[in-house]
Amino acid sequence: AAPSLSFGVGKTSSESYTKKYVRLDDAGSSKSARVLLVSGFDTYGSPTSATQWIETRMLPLLTSSEITEFSVVQGEPKRTVAFARTKKPAPKDATGTDATGMDAAGKDKPEADTSESWSLTAPTAEPALADSVMPLVRAFVGMSLASIEAGSAGPADDAKFGFDKPDLVLTGTGKTPADLGPTPTWTVTIGKKIEGKSAWYARRATGQVVDPYVFTVNDYELSDFRKEPSAFAEKKPEPPAPATGTESTPGMDGEAPAMGDTPPAPAGMTDAPPAMADEPPTPPAAPSGMEAVPPLPASNPVKAPEPPSPPEAPKVPEAPKDPTPPK
Repeated sequence: AAPSLSFGVGKTSSESYTKKYVRLDDAGSSKSARVLLVSGFDTYGSPTSATQWIETRMLPLLTSSEITEFSVVQGEPKRTVAFARTKKPAPKDATGTDATGMDAAGKDKPEADTSESWSLTAPTAEPALADSVMPLVRAFVGMSLASIEAGSAGPADDAKFGFDKPDLVLTGTGKTPADLGPTPTWTVTIGKKIEGKSAWYARRATGQVVDPYVFTVNDYELSDFRKEPSAFAEKKPEPPAPATGTESTPGMDGEAPAMGDTPPAPAGMTDAPPAMADEPPTPPAAPSGMEAVPPLPASNPVKAPEPPSPPEAPKVPEAPKDPTPPK
C-alpha cells in the first residue's frame, strides 16, 4: 500500500528547545515537501535510531542451556580459555556398583545427582567453578549491540574494523544432533576499539555463515572475557604454613611430641626425681627421761637404727686414805 504520510524530524529550534523542525512530504506524485516548526512534538514514540527498532541481542535465539562447550580466544595475551559442560558421576556403594535404582530389598536407592558442572579444557585440564563459568556463558548469550556501523562488510573490510587481528573470539558449541549432522556453533568476533569511545567493533556468525553487518559492543560487556584462567579454576586447599623460628609453647608449634618423649622440665627443676638414700637417716636422740623409739618390725625391709647407748655416769673420785702413822 502507498504511504499516507511521510515526514522527517530535524533539529531543535534555536529559539526554544520545545520546538523542532519537521519536513512534511507530499504523499502524492509531485514529491513536494514543506518544512514546518512544530512545538510539543514528542520524538520518543518515533525514534530515529535503528537500535530502537530491532532486537539488540547479538544472538537473539540462543539460550545458555544449549551450550555444551565454550571458548574464549584472547588476542592479548595470545591464549585460549576453553570449558566443557560435564555431568557429575553416579554415586557408588561399598562394592563399587551404582548406588542408584533399586536395592536387593526392592527399596529405592538415593537418586543420582544430575546437576551439571564445568571443567577447564584449556590451557589446563582441571575442574572449574560452575558459579564462575555460567555467568560467562550468560554474558555471551545476552550480549547486546550498541549500534550498527555497516551493513555489507566483507573480508576486504576486516583490517578496517580490526577483524584481521581480533581482540576476542567468543564461540559457543551446542549438542551434536541425533542425526549426526553438523554441530551448531555461534561466534562473536570483537575487532578493534573505536577511537575516542568505550566501544568495540563486533560481528557475529552462525556456523560457517558470517553476518555482513558490523555492530559495536560496549566495553563493560567484554570485561569478564579477558579474565585469567585461574579465575575459573576450582580452588585447591592451601598447604599449611611452614613453621617459623619464633619461640612457641612446647607442644604447640605444629608438631606433636613423639610417644615416650618427656617434655622439658620448667626452669629450676631437675629432669629426674631425687635419688633415694641407701640408709635412712639416724633419728635424733630421745630426750632425757623418755624411752627410746622401739625398733621397726622384722618384716619391714628398712633396717631400724639402734638406739644410742646411755651416757656413762661420771666417776666419783676416791677419798684420800689416812696417812700411815710413823713408828
